[in-house]
Amino acid sequence: MKNREIKASVADLIASGAEKSEVFSKLVAQGGKEKKVAHYIASYPDERLGFTHNGKVKVLVTIMFVQVIIAFLLGYGIAIDSDPTQKWLYGGLAAAIPLLLLWGFYKQSLIAYNAYILLSITQFPRQLSGFFEAPVENTIALGISLVILGFVWFVRSKLFPDLGFISPRKHNGEYVFTS
Repeated sequence: MKNREIKASVADLIASGAEKSEVFSKLVAQGGKEKKVAHYIASYPDERLGFTHNGKVKVLVTIMFVQVIIAFLLGYGIAIDSDPTQKWLYGGLAAAIPLLLLWGFYKQSLIAYNAYILLSITQFPRQLSGFFEAPVENTIALGISLVILGFVWFVRSKLFPDLGFISPRKHNGEYVFTS
């Protein structure tokens, strides 16, 4: 089976009310690779979970909106001595990634959650590089970053309970699903 076929089948079967473990067994029997089928099942946004955790998603979207504004202002400030076009361009470019992540969180896209987690983790060494020049400010910034990262991870675990760090959960060599 091709990726598009697997993804469409997962969406159709889960939307029709089939259990995730049944969907997994059925698609693997039809020739889908276990790892791909498990990934598509685990990354499928469940409407019931989305409705249940809607408040958490709204808080996350609000946090990301604040980050979009901060990123825009920082980008704008970098080009403050440039012509007006460059100021807006730098501000827009700086705000583009947080804006895409905001949209992904709103749409409950697993890619957005994973991208935020990986981008945050890769930024920690950069945040720690100037720690001793301004320890108080860096400690506050690091603390805020860790709290937001933890919250993103928490919301992702609520919306996509079948995922481990990045890939679907396995127990005793078998993929396991919550429903």
